[in-house]
Amino acid sequence: MHVLAHGTAALPPSDFVVIDEAHHLAEGAFGAATSQEQFQTLARWVHASPRLLLLSATPASSDQDAYLGMLNLLDPGVYRLADRDAFETRVRERERIGMLFFALQPEVPAEVLQPTLDEVLSLFPDDARASDLISELMGVSETEVADRHKLIGALRTHLSETYRLHRRMLRHRRAAHAEHLVRGRTLGQMIDVPQQDARSAWEAFDTWREALAEAHERGELPFEQAASFLSVMWEAASAGPAAWRDAATSRLQHRSFPAGTAEREALTLMLTRLKAINPDGLTSEINRTVEQLIRTEAGKIVVFASLPSTVRAIGKALKHVLGDTRVANFLDEPDAVRRFQQSRQCQVLVVDQSGEEGLNLQCGDVLVHLDVPLNPNRLEQRLGRLDRYGRGKPIVSYVLQHDSWPEVLKAHTEVMAQGLGIYDRSVASLQFLIDSLRTEEVQAVLGGAPALRTWAQTLPERIREELDRLDMSEMLDAIQPEANQELAQMMDDLGDAEAQGFERIFTCWVTKALLFRATYTDSSVQFSFVPHKTLVPWERIAQTFKHVQNRPSTFSRREAQLHRHHLLRAGEPFVDALTEYFSWDDRGRAYAFWRAHPAWVEDPTVVFAFHYVIEGDLRPVQNLAERENLDMKVLRRQLDSLLRPCTRTIYVDRFGKVLPGHVQAMVSPSYQCYEGAVDHNLNPQRLWALTELMPQGEWLRACDEVERVAEGRLRTEEQLTKHLEQAAQTAESRLHERLEQLRSRHRSGRADVTDRGLAVETELLDALLKGVRTPCLHLDSVGAVVLSTHTPFRDQL
Repeated sequence: MHVLAHGTAALPPSDFVVIDEAHHLAEGAFGAATSQEQFQTLARWVHASPRLLLLSATPASSDQDAYLGMLNLLDPGVYRLADRDAFETRVRERERIGMLFFALQPEVPAEVLQPTLDEVLSLFPDDARASDLISELMGVSETEVADRHKLIGALRTHLSETYRLHRRMLRHRRAAHAEHLVRGRTLGQMIDVPQQDARSAWEAFDTWREALAEAHERGELPFEQAASFLSVMWEAASAGPAAWRDAATSRLQHRSFPAGTAEREALTLMLTRLKAINPDGLTSEINRTVEQLIRTEAGKIVVFASLPSTVRAIGKALKHVLGDTRVANFLDEPDAVRRFQQSRQCQVLVVDQSGEEGLNLQCGDVLVHLDVPLNPNRLEQRLGRLDRYGRGKPIVSYVLQHDSWPEVLKAHTEVMAQGLGIYDRSVASLQFLIDSLRTEEVQAVLGGAPALRTWAQTLPERIREELDRLDMSEMLDAIQPEANQELAQMMDDLGDAEAQGFERIFTCWVTKALLFRATYTDSSVQFSFVPHKTLVPWERIAQTFKHVQNRPSTFSRREAQLHRHHLLRAGEPFVDALTEYFSWDDRGRAYAFWRAHPAWVEDPTVVFAFHYVIEGDLRPVQNLAERENLDMKVLRRQLDSLLRPCTRTIYVDRFGKVLPGHVQAMVSPSYQCYEGAVDHNLNPQRLWALTELMPQGEWLRACDEVERVAEGRLRTEEQLTKHLEQAAQTAESRLHERLEQLRSRHRSGRADVTDRGLAVETELLDALLKGVRTPCLHLDSVGAVVLSTHTPFRDQL
């Protein structure tokens, strides 16, 4: 695998190309001559690769040139760069189509839905498929709920497949569907940093800002230049007196746009007052503040500043106090990020502006902003380094502000925190709205704190309008909500497995039941078998686990990503080997024990426990799989995704009567001694007690009868029946949608959907649905528990 920076000239032949932040490179398609040449070099490279994945957070409606460039990389024949105007028109039309798509909901009454259907016919008069579906839908009454839902779903699928920008483009905004899949963020505190000796210099800064604004208003200074000068001075002043002095001197010496009289006077006063500032004072105060945070906050901390000089000074000071092993400097250490990610001793990473894009600092827990850039998109990029996909506590931001700042800087900090809410939510999808507001923002900053706060009052409504517009225009290209819900549920289940002790149960079985040895490191565990210790023939274990033992593994997704360990989940070879071994090992398939329970007050009774696994039936797809050479393991997982395997236990007495809940609660805990109850395994030496209770002939008859009763009870269990009916409805909806997508692509002449391929997929989806509707009930294990007030084995206590 090659990891290359944007702009790399020598691009090696590749089987799979992945480009992050692809819009930056795609913009070059319509840029200067050098940028266009770089884009063409990139295009030739990716077109020679059979596989391409482009990643971007750029909304199509906001940067159409970048989007056309990316789509040209995907499909140059369909998306030609010369069709720039036609593409812009198509993007604009998507908003109208998106509104129609949004309005096509099965729950909407027919009279409300009719205008939407009329508009679809008006917008696409030559679309025969849409016309047929609408005609069929208009002939269905509102009482025919299932047919109505199916037809509206088919129409939505057809519109999405036919009129989306590109079938291989998936829009997925986390604000809409996946907030719970990312860590999230929150504002910890705005921290005032003492800087009394800089107060007069900041007053001069504010005077210079006013002079800069007046020069722009008089037409002496173009807006772009005024904004650039303000931004540079802003960041330099926040960094400390040395950088501030350099920025002020540079402005005085600027020849293309020389400073006017008022500006020069303010800059000269600023330079004079900067001499009174202790050059080490600000660094010491910032260092003391950051050090206090480090000592009070748990987890890893990322410190961001705009200028390299600030990063080097703070990094050096922190290392002096905390030690080299606890602090990593992104600028001066090539392996700083790796050390921060992998070393438990390294707690702090100090980063400058160059690290605001491209870094994965997901392991970080706290973000300290030593300054607040004028551009909100830079703040979003900083936060995005830590606030990424994965479970865990929200990222906590601490923002340092100097107590000597003028009011306009404090107002800007308020706008970022309250107006945009950037420390509490992602504004990545708003990046082009924010860019479009940059002129207004800078003009407001030039106008001072009152003007900035007045402008900020307009932000909530404009943000809401932009989000609504994005929802409409991108709905056609979005991942379906159902798929998002399934992904969210899957991620929740994985988190629940960790929270509920999956690691403890798994490790306990492997080490105590199979007597494997577990060897731990800081980030992994390795399981290996010890031949002379196993309780079953070790040759069988050696055969099953031969290729998967002694592998660095982990139960933590985070550790697996950081250290490239094997993640112990379903599908991982060691877990699959253990599953295969379970199927072979018959221990625990049948059990019996005597439980003396202090709460039981009746005569001894025999309770039968039948443990079932309910899963989809693969038999309907078996013939098709053999004929088409389909992988049964893949089909098993497809079926499991449609109907999740679940377990049920049925407790009945010797006469087949289902036991009340309080009795089930007495017998359901595993074999053990707890809360005064005493358990005895009914081994051959103790079977006399069971025989006295139930003669052998009666025992055999009871076993045959109660098994039939238990299965019958399970098949009629109301909760399970509802679960299976809901699963069947969901599966039918999903499979129908999938089939409609394939049919739509087939009608459009897609080369990847042939007549035969569509026929096979149709047969497969029908077979999978049959497997969901007629699930298998596997009797996984069966037990007998004698519930009594006493134990007959007094001599064996």
